[in-house]
Amino acid sequence: MGQKECAGRRIFQRPLGPRALGGRLVRANGSGHVGVAQLRHDRGRLPRRHAPAGQPGATDAYNDASNPANYHPRFPRYGRMVHEQDRLGITASFEWKPRRGTRISVDMLYADLDATREEHYLEGFSFSRNATSGGKPQTSVVQAQYDALGRLRYGVFNGVDIRSESRYDEMSTKFTQPTLNLSHQISEDWRVSAAIGRAKSTFDNPIQTTVTLDAPNVNGYTLDFRQNDRLPLISYPFDVTRAGVLGIYGVPAGATAAANALPSEIRIRPQGTSNVNDVLSADVAWRASDAWTVKGGINLKKYKFRTWESRRANTAETIYGLPAGTSLNGLTGLVTGFGPDQDLPAGTATSWVKPDIGAITALYDAYCNCLKTGPAGGPGDFTLTSIENTSARGNNRAIEEEDRGVFLQGDFDSELWGIPVRGNVGGRYVKTKLTAQGYVATGGGTLVTATNEYKDFLPAVNVTASVTKDFLVRLAAAKVMSRPALGNLNPGGTISTVGALGISSGNPTLEPFRAKTFDASFEYYFPNKAFLGLGLFQKNIASYIQGVRQSMPYNQTGLPLSLLPANFNGTEMFDVSSFLNTPGGKLRGFELNYQQPFTFLPSWGRNFGLIANYTKVASKIDYIISANTANSGTVRDELVNLSPKSWNTTFYYDDNRFSARLTGAYRSAYLQVVPAQNNNDVQGKNETFNVDLSLSYKWNDNLEFTFEGVNLTNEATDQFVGRARNSVMVYNVTGREYLLGARYKF
Repeated sequence: MGQKECAGRRIFQRPLGPRALGGRLVRANGSGHVGVAQLRHDRGRLPRRHAPAGQPGATDAYNDASNPANYHPRFPRYGRMVHEQDRLGITASFEWKPRRGTRISVDMLYADLDATREEHYLEGFSFSRNATSGGKPQTSVVQAQYDALGRLRYGVFNGVDIRSESRYDEMSTKFTQPTLNLSHQISEDWRVSAAIGRAKSTFDNPIQTTVTLDAPNVNGYTLDFRQNDRLPLISYPFDVTRAGVLGIYGVPAGATAAANALPSEIRIRPQGTSNVNDVLSADVAWRASDAWTVKGGINLKKYKFRTWESRRANTAETIYGLPAGTSLNGLTGLVTGFGPDQDLPAGTATSWVKPDIGAITALYDAYCNCLKTGPAGGPGDFTLTSIENTSARGNNRAIEEEDRGVFLQGDFDSELWGIPVRGNVGGRYVKTKLTAQGYVATGGGTLVTATNEYKDFLPAVNVTASVTKDFLVRLAAAKVMSRPALGNLNPGGTISTVGALGISSGNPTLEPFRAKTFDASFEYYFPNKAFLGLGLFQKNIASYIQGVRQSMPYNQTGLPLSLLPANFNGTEMFDVSSFLNTPGGKLRGFELNYQQPFTFLPSWGRNFGLIANYTKVASKIDYIISANTANSGTVRDELVNLSPKSWNTTFYYDDNRFSARLTGAYRSAYLQVVPAQNNNDVQGKNETFNVDLSLSYKWNDNLEFTFEGVNLTNEATDQFVGRARNSVMVYNVTGREYLLGARYKF
């Protein structure tokens, strides 16, 4: 069992203008890693905000905030996530040799992971919503100060909606993978082998519930970056630990969510995912001569993916007010001790009132999957729907992929000009057939089925030359491919055929990532297992996948004409938000590796050693600029999720019974999204340096104890938006993590 508590800040930078979008942010997923305080930053004039009458300097502040060169917070919030999990893993292998040269084995892998997750946020969210989505037109700019880069340094606002939001998840994942392997030596020169297996993973999230407490239209809300541009002070003009100030604001009897100022919410979103991967492979090897061995075979794979989600039929997920005679007593709790090890500014709220999800859902009978009319006919619909709910449709989709491949390769071991040379040359032919299903938001949810098929021939050559006994040169070249992410292939989405014509969906016709790779390495092996290596590499990326927005005829989208009104013919131009294959670009770099056991030391130090590496990469990728019109051009920038510089150093001790490793890992700043959303140029992550420790002790041949210390320096996750501004987007502190384990084998 492990538990991790995360504290930090998430700050989204967004240029604001007439096309400003509202809505909730998308949270980061992962075991124990989540954003804590969040600020979306907007650029441009401030729709739905104005200068308050009678406030000295407020007009100047409003004008500064409306300057297109200035950015300001759009979703500020503190938050904490606690993730707790239990994991059971079992592996087993059975082997049988019925005769000489024949081997049959069965390998089994089973894993069971059960987890709970709690999230608690304190947020000022009316900045992120327009009036039709619950935003407050009366939000006012009282004071605003910006630096030379256009970043907000200090701001005071009136008419801000404050919310305490809590979420609770129960999750389980079960994984099984049986594999049958067969190998048989037919003769001295012929050998056959085959394998068949199935990997199945089922994820179930039956409880995913969010409940909010709200305080509408608050004056004197303050954001202050003057002490620290990564850790702003967010000030509230009331005691955030006192229930009642933050309470349940239900939809009044006879009113709708849009008519109410700030309806509180109960979000119920159970969901799940299943993956099944069936694999069959067979190959034969022929020793043609002392120098050559020829291999050939087939690979068949059938992959099935399905994901589902249900949400309330009340798509606004609002609730009516507390039943008559009911108070908040017993319906709330407190978040306490927020932000340890973060050096938060003085005055930061370290505690706040939170909704008690169990008590509130019980009060409203929220898990009844039924219509609750409420005391006065208020909107208490807790019926769950899936494809009928436009918000849930996108997560109800399925993909089936069939991959058929054959390969032929020759392994050689010979001499060239007196130098021993070994390696292989060959190619793989792969045919991929895809069937994707998703729902389009028309007519209550129309199921769309799309197919795609593509073929690839992937040649490769690898050569190793033993220049001397201790010096090796390796050369390699290959064509490679990587299939698109499953979420990008969803054919479902929304279609607007009234007013501005638009489509938002995945793209099942995507081609894979494709590239040509070239590698060279030079390796020198010192006595006593010491090693020094230099690797050079280049990748020419010919096909890349990027989320874009462009105009194109409907009949080029891959969607059926049956989804259009009768008076459409398919040649109409639609504004399409989806994913496209883009030109890619080049990546090149080098890597240095060094390994040195300290065998030259006296006996007390002979079991110590050092492992170190350094990598430098330069990349230039052409990205399509997100725009509302076609032919918007491209921008050339670095490849996302790749640090230009990184290094790792491990100092170790190993005497075959006790081992210890202390590792330091550095990554320079890198980009994550290009171009970034909301008219920002880039989104990325600043440099990190992590220190980890691992210890193990072998009690005997069967039992081993382990200890791990992760992130011993308490390194923060610091994500930014805007290359020049480096405005903080996410600031997380997960703390140090300690893991104690045991392994037993028999």
